[in-house]
Amino acid sequence: MTSYAEQFRKRDAGGDHWYVMVVGVDPAKSGRGLGSRLLARMFEEAERDKTPCYLETAQPRNVPFYKKNGFDLLLEDVDPVNKVRFWTFRRDPGTGRRKD
Repeated sequence: MTSYAEQFRKRDAGGDHWYVMVVGVDPAKSGRGLGSRLLARMFEEAERDKTPCYLETAQPRNVPFYKKNGFDLLLEDVDPVNKVRFWTFRRDPGTGRRKD
């Protein structure tokens, strides 16, 4: 993501957090739950550490996937420089939801 989006991570992710940079599955194997299983493994570690998970995506098709996997949508915005639409998400330990 851009430096524009980074300002929101500093604001919304909190102190220590897991930053989900890339979750990828071979398109031929998409829709089989593999991406959710990848996230579940990370969630186990984050839960153990009682640490939130944070991510940004610029792919609209990813928004329902992250919501389904317990992330709360924090922001939908457009980078003013490159005009790319992006979304930010956070998942808190224990609840799978953001704590304010």
